[in-house]
Amino acid sequence: MKRKLSSVLIVLLACGVLVSTAAAAEEQVAKVYRDYPGYLSPPLCDNPRLTKAEGAVAAGETCRVMAHQGLYLGVWGGGTTLRDKSYSAPGGALKVDYDTGYAVGVVAGYDFGHLRLELDGGYRDLDVDRLGDSPLVDGSRADLTLSSVLLNLYYDIPVSSPVTPYVGAGAGVAWVELDDLRIVGQKQSDEDRVLAGQIGAGVRFPLCRHALVDFGYRYLFTEDPEFKVNSVKAETKISNHTVLVGLNVLF
Repeated sequence: MKRKLSSVLIVLLACGVLVSTAAAAEEQVAKVYRDYPGYLSPPLCDNPRLTKAEGAVAAGETCRVMAHQGLYLGVWGGGTTLRDKSYSAPGGALKVDYDTGYAVGVVAGYDFGHLRLELDGGYRDLDVDRLGDSPLVDGSRADLTLSSVLLNLYYDIPVSSPVTPYVGAGAGVAWVELDDLRIVGQKQSDEDRVLAGQIGAGVRFPLCRHALVDFGYRYLFTEDPEFKVNSVKAETKISNHTVLVGLNVLF
């Protein structure tokens, strides 16, 4: 019950963070428009100093966060959770509970306008809290790490606000490792490479002329990885939730 309440609170906190950033983003964007008149002027996109290269839009088209098309690079980090899962083995199933962990990553993408193609390399680390019905005791520990390389396609939703919402999905490969498993001093580790998919959503807004801030959510799922512990093969399911903040630099 406590774990479920914790997951609910994390989701609610994520929603609160996304909503609460809107007002601050609007204020920051207004400052960007004052300092850099080459940006689109909300809400009418009628800045006379705009050129087509800077993203002048046709009549009736809604404003975007910024008139940028081209390469961008970025970094991101945040908190991550993994739904409690059971490891299936010939001798039965063992339930595993995870603590909230951390996630970091880098991205390289190309913005085509409303569509963005992005290569994402991520790393997630979560400690095992309980094995079966008992918490891990002194001398026992384990953690689960997820390393992924994903190709994502995002759609920036055209809105009248310079704070641009987006949705997207992607696919790739993940390396799932049950690392440093120690039960009464015995250390074991195993890794499996599996196919992975991801869906995501969030908002982006300009921080300055050549940088964007990204507040987002990612749901990562994979094929069932298989591990070998004490010569016994066991498999589990990966269902991962990540709330992140990122910085994209535009070129």
